[in-house]
Amino acid sequence: MSLKANKIDAAIRVCDDKSLEESILWAVKRWGLPDLPPRPRNSQQQHKLCLEAFEGPLKGPGGWGHCVEDRWPRRPFADHASTIWRLSGRIPELSEIVPGGAHIPNIAIYFVTGRTDEWLNEQKSRIHQLVSTQHSDGSFHYSGKYQRGHFEDTASGYCAEKALRLLDYARITGDEQALKSGLMTLEYMKRFRTPRGAQTWEVSLHTPDILASGYLVWAYVLGYELTANSDYITQARKWALSGIPFVYLWANKPVMKYATIPVYGATNWRGPNWMGLPVQWCGLTYAYALELLASHDNALEWRKLSEGILIAAEQMQYVSGDSVGCLPDSWDLEDQCPRPYDINPCVLVNLRRRLDGDVDSVAVATDGKFRVVAPFPVDISGDKAIIGGQKGLVYQILVNGRKIIDVRSQGRDVIALGPSE
Repeated sequence: MSLKANKIDAAIRVCDDKSLEESILWAVKRWGLPDLPPRPRNSQQQHKLCLEAFEGPLKGPGGWGHCVEDRWPRRPFADHASTIWRLSGRIPELSEIVPGGAHIPNIAIYFVTGRTDEWLNEQKSRIHQLVSTQHSDGSFHYSGKYQRGHFEDTASGYCAEKALRLLDYARITGDEQALKSGLMTLEYMKRFRTPRGAQTWEVSLHTPDILASGYLVWAYVLGYELTANSDYITQARKWALSGIPFVYLWANKPVMKYATIPVYGATNWRGPNWMGLPVQWCGLTYAYALELLASHDNALEWRKLSEGILIAAEQMQYVSGDSVGCLPDSWDLEDQCPRPYDINPCVLVNLRRRLDGDVDSVAVATDGKFRVVAPFPVDISGDKAIIGGQKGLVYQILVNGRKIIDVRSQGRDVIALGPSE
């Protein structure tokens, strides 16, 4: 090993640790996480800015676009409609709902428009299809042009995205097959050392990837919450540490600190090379997973890291013009300017709500007998669900993955759950 420069001021750690993550933890603890950048707007201003995106550049016949540009069709996306409701208190009038639309799912709209059964039937089908592609050892395998350059046809991020979907469905419904399949993948993924393979729409399977780190953290946290297996928190911590090298923890530009590059590599093996070009939506997914981890682990100030990434994204948002309220796909650090495409701000709203202690999608409460899902905070007391609702609103709750109950909210709603079967 060598270092060469006119002047060097460095700390060098020589150790026999076999874990790169432990060295990352040592380095971050030595200097500490940097101070958070100043928030560019207060909460009310931030909510207004995000709402402008849905009322303006993203809106069109049929719904909203994933991005502003015309190549993304306008559709009645669940994630967008849920976010609009959270921001404004207004439920969009929709003749249908299309799943997805954003980088983090938000299914609240199904529960406040009487369509919980629709979501349940859609997801049953999707999860059944996903399980049918799983190998007997819990793995998932990629087939496509972006396998070139990798030594195998699977990767940590490619598997983790599937495990996350399975375990989140198990969290909401209690589905035993989804839980079993998801846990099999968690066990299989212990063989991996590098976060990669989460962006195979344009990046090689072998490329180190912060989105993979986020999926891995999220999946292992869900595994812990569903089983109380403490080893899953150890794994979640490992993968959380693996994402830190993608985060700028220093800055010599106004918008740079806590910005996140997406991969150590390039699209289509050639360009753009993503060094110095943060793609903050990838970092926001990682930050969302860190917020979940923070409730179970204190190895680092995970919420501070999560909020820093969110503030960097808020700094990058368009505050006026044709893409007002949207998040640029990437940010040019050198020129301090956004690069298209211009993405919906759903994930910014999701993460800010979680950091503020609010429900972003749906809340889940379990007590061993009942599993209750609601679009508001929920607790279980005996055979009743206690929900902090919105007075006058009609919404639905899902009980034990099967029973749907309609509720006309009184503000504080006490709902008899009936038999557990």
